[in-house]
Amino acid sequence: MLLQGIEAGKVIDLIKARVATPGVESHRKLALVVEGGAMRGVYTGGALLGLHLFDATRVFDSAYGTSSGAVNAAHFLSGQGHLKAATYYKALIDGKFFSPLRLHRVVDIDFFVDGVLRGLIPLELECVLAAKIPLRIALLNCTDGCGQVITLPQTLPDAWNVIRASVSMPLVYNRTVTIGDKQYADGGLPIPFPLDAAIEDGCTDLLILRSCDPNVSVGRDRLIFRALYALFFARGNKELVKIYDQWPETITRLGAIAAGRLPVRQGVRIATISPVDPQVTISTMNRSLLRQACHDMARETLALFGGDARELDALIADDIV
Repeated sequence: MLLQGIEAGKVIDLIKARVATPGVESHRKLALVVEGGAMRGVYTGGALLGLHLFDATRVFDSAYGTSSGAVNAAHFLSGQGHLKAATYYKALIDGKFFSPLRLHRVVDIDFFVDGVLRGLIPLELECVLAAKIPLRIALLNCTDGCGQVITLPQTLPDAWNVIRASVSMPLVYNRTVTIGDKQYADGGLPIPFPLDAAIEDGCTDLLILRSCDPNVSVGRDRLIFRALYALFFARGNKELVKIYDQWPETITRLGAIAAGRLPVRQGVRIATISPVDPQVTISTMNRSLLRQACHDMARETLALFGGDARELDALIADDIV
């Protein structure tokens, strides 16, 4: 695990202090920010498992997530994080979720939302809403051609609609979700992780969970993928194509801020947790690799906060995670 940021140790200390003394008053506003990344989300899921076992579920003032990071954050806020971290390697690797041979729907988001999150390994949105910690989710507004961060609605049908939109990946799922009078999709292109939104909302301390190695340079995709995106998803919308073209610069800038290499507003402190030399990619379907990545991140997160790993060991031994 790699820890970077701006006065990262003080963010860690704030979390530890709030765990030690629940309800302690603080003039600091603490945010949880979780990156997306499809199957790479197993890394942030593991880190959140560690935070759950450290009893840090209720210490945050607000939470932010993109794509799989939004779902992971919701599982965490539900208070059932120890039962959900295994979703990646227990429910998504049998070909129902991802199949490169299914050209019309390489990734089946309907199966993920309706079959997994509302069935096999349920996401208790009722508990998320009851937690009273705002969850703000990054989306791609396909109607206006821009990134947008939406607070999870307080009514269950609307909340499920936002969750579905948050993971509706362009090109590989290639469908949008109607929210109000606009069409939305996965926000990973314009907002890989909602760091800007957290700062704009006045958060002073940010714990950012990333799903990739921040020290690996970001290159542009091959032209064929851009052409497919422009033809089958953007469909002539120049703003959506522009968002695709700007993604390398967007994630590079956010990564530099998260790592403490670019300045932010005075008084803002950032602790960013990332995997080192991650082996999981956005399409990894290897159960052993996914399971080990989850366990490693959970264990290393617990160690970072000085937590006890015995409960994690018990969960692993019982094949719960």
